[in-house]
Amino acid sequence: MECGKDVAIIEMMDRIAATSAYAQELALYDRVPKYCDLHLSSPVTRITPTQVGYKDPETGEEKFLDADTVVFASGRKALESEAEKFRFCAPKFFKIGDCLKASNVRNANRTAYDAAAQI
Repeated sequence: MECGKDVAIIEMMDRIAATSAYAQELALYDRVPKYCDLHLSSPVTRITPTQVGYKDPETGEEKFLDADTVVFASGRKALESEAEKFRFCAPKFFKIGDCLKASNVRNANRTAYDAAAQI
């Protein structure tokens, strides 16, 4: 990638931006596969100091990706105490999207962009 990071998106739903407007989803499908390793229908199972585990949708087995930075976005209800449990899993920690307040995809994208800009 342009900034020296290999990016992977692990999404538990069967498509990215499933709850966003169609135009946003279409724009992402045009760009994301060019720049990111995309894993759909793959719920995250655990985060360790060096890896992210997820359930492979085809085999049901747990697989792992090496990671030095994790941006974790989940849920529709702000659970700040739950988010804080991940604070020491990595050298840098950012709460984005619904970790800050239950909102919409636009807010999640904006806070994710702000966090990524600091990595």
